[in-house]
Amino acid sequence: MTKIALQKGVAGLEGEDLPAALSSPGLKAEGSRTNWMNTKEFVFEIGVEEIPSRYVKDVSRELHARMSEALQDQRLFAQALTARYTPRRLVVYGAVAATQEPKTSTIRGPRLEVAYRDHLPTPALEGFLRRASASLADLQQEIVDQKTYLSVARREPERNAESVLAEVASQAFLAMNLPRSMRWGSGEARFVRPIRWLGLWLEDQPLSLSLAGIQSGSVSYGNRTDHPEPLAITSAAQYPTVMETVLKVVLDQDVRKAIIRQQGSALAKQAGGLMEEDDGLLEEVAALVEWPVPFLGQFDGSFLDVPEPILTTAMKVHQRYFPMRDHQGRLLPAFIGVRNGVGRDLDKVRHGNEKVLRARLNDADYFYRQDIKIPLSSRARGLAEVVFHAKLGTYADKVGRLRALFLKTKSLWVLADGEAHEVERAIDLAKCDLLTHVVEEFSELEGIMGGIYAAHDGESEGVAMAISDQYLPRQQGDPVPRNRVGAVLGLLDRLDTLIMAFAHGIQPTGSEDPFGLRRSALGIARIWTETDVAREIELNALLSEAKALYQLSQLETEGPRELVVSRLKSHWAEEVPAEVIDALLAVDGRLASLRSRIALWRDLSHQEDRWASYLMAFKRVDRVLGEWTSESLAERYQLDEEERLAQEIRRMNQTAEIQSWWQAVPEMVSALAELFEAVLIMDANQEVRQSRLNLLAKARSSLSRYWDPGKLPS
Repeated sequence: MTKIALQKGVAGLEGEDLPAALSSPGLKAEGSRTNWMNTKEFVFEIGVEEIPSRYVKDVSRELHARMSEALQDQRLFAQALTARYTPRRLVVYGAVAATQEPKTSTIRGPRLEVAYRDHLPTPALEGFLRRASASLADLQQEIVDQKTYLSVARREPERNAESVLAEVASQAFLAMNLPRSMRWGSGEARFVRPIRWLGLWLEDQPLSLSLAGIQSGSVSYGNRTDHPEPLAITSAAQYPTVMETVLKVVLDQDVRKAIIRQQGSALAKQAGGLMEEDDGLLEEVAALVEWPVPFLGQFDGSFLDVPEPILTTAMKVHQRYFPMRDHQGRLLPAFIGVRNGVGRDLDKVRHGNEKVLRARLNDADYFYRQDIKIPLSSRARGLAEVVFHAKLGTYADKVGRLRALFLKTKSLWVLADGEAHEVERAIDLAKCDLLTHVVEEFSELEGIMGGIYAAHDGESEGVAMAISDQYLPRQQGDPVPRNRVGAVLGLLDRLDTLIMAFAHGIQPTGSEDPFGLRRSALGIARIWTETDVAREIELNALLSEAKALYQLSQLETEGPRELVVSRLKSHWAEEVPAEVIDALLAVDGRLASLRSRIALWRDLSHQEDRWASYLMAFKRVDRVLGEWTSESLAERYQLDEEERLAQEIRRMNQTAEIQSWWQAVPEMVSALAELFEAVLIMDANQEVRQSRLNLLAKARSSLSRYWDPGKLPS
């Protein structure tokens, strides 16, 4: 079997997700009649204008998935189907069978009793044979719903890969679900970015393919710096090697990342420092270049007097540079940049990048010096002129709502002496940095600069830290606010946004969430479950308090609540089943205690025999009761079994901790079993029946103290 040549260190798109020597998901060789000694290598390349780094990985995965589906649909089975991407190209390659997989279909005709009359074919049968281009000898019987039909087996043509692969590529391309698309030129075709060239090679043969008005050819292009002119590709097997050795294109994103990390770290080490680790920035930069060439740059050490977040934001966010630090973690006046391509005059490139950064830092230094001339608190008046949202008012309106909501719920929060006052002060100052020059220039520093300016103005450390942390967590992997003041501020801010948005019909739909409500909901869930400031507060209760305070009678609080809970389920999906969260919240809506209650559920459910008997007993009681909810206990019972169950209910209800409650469960289960064995719950006597149902209702309530067992996984 031929095997496609790969770059050094290159693995499949899905890493360990793709089993060795197998096709992509759904393309299986096992059991196939295909002769796998007769396979052919292919490469499909779409050349484009630079795809934004935030999209290119997902677009590549989408093309891989659609190619997999199209190959299966066209019965052209594949092995080692692999996708690669750079900012300028999407590539899928692998090995395909030389011909389509055999397929036999059945064409059903008339029923047997209709097909013959006096042992001779009827017109109905003759017409069927003409339509099926078949003879009497081809007929076979097929029984469907106890009725016998005549049918003909038809073997579909088996086309070779040369005549099918272009259809596969076209089908995959047209089926792609894109995060963004655009039109270009005078055509109507859409893609994430304009297509500039196409290539489809099968062994040493370029195949004809037309997509979005672009006709495929036999050439490809290198990176813009080193090989912008076309180069003929003579075979699929040659493609990866030519890319790396001639066209200076590293197809594998992980290899590009490794080059940047290794060579950048080596340059930093030579300069006596360390390149700052930032996985997100590394992923982005590697998706911006085809042939990464790291270089060392420097800036004037006097800029180190500017607050560090401004410097690192200018380097990382605006210029995509990696800051450098000394071995104690202090920022150095140097950075690692990454050039696309080998090119010439690297010193000229370095000086150009240093010049651009110097201009940015000069601006930042000036803006910062101007900002600190005005106290942060004096900017609060200007918030009345800054619109938060057209339907939700100004930032001054928002601050007013936050202050009112905190004052109304102050007694509910877990705060130390003096922290309530700090929350009020933090609320008043939280949005003031929106009116500063630095945040206007570096919007990513919203909140962070507010904390810096608050500290400069002499505000307490708790207030400054809370303002700085109010937007944490911003994204996946971010921590929650470092102190309780910041946690309360972050929760109230997001709750206000969520409630007001839902009240005015602004809700996430499908993949659309322009106001970032899912992110706000996840922030609420994480702060609530990862800090103790709302330890005794139920989410429903706080939503209801805000609804009443804001006079939003039309608001259904179930919407915001469900969004928060759904984001929490998604965040914990790998460690906690969603039904467990539902079961816990069904009886206790406190988010803050969820983790501890989940740990208890996990511990108890591992006691398999007792857990199974507990669930079985509950479900039996629940099945009998249905919607019955009365739990009043009679003073006397007719039978010992009834009296014993009543005693076990009282004993279980007197337990103060979950462990003592759990120790009482076996006796409760035993008492229930005895009752079911001894009596008929649905007695003909209405008074007796009601008494027994009431007793079971009380037992169900006792068994459901910490969760709803009916919602738990078995």
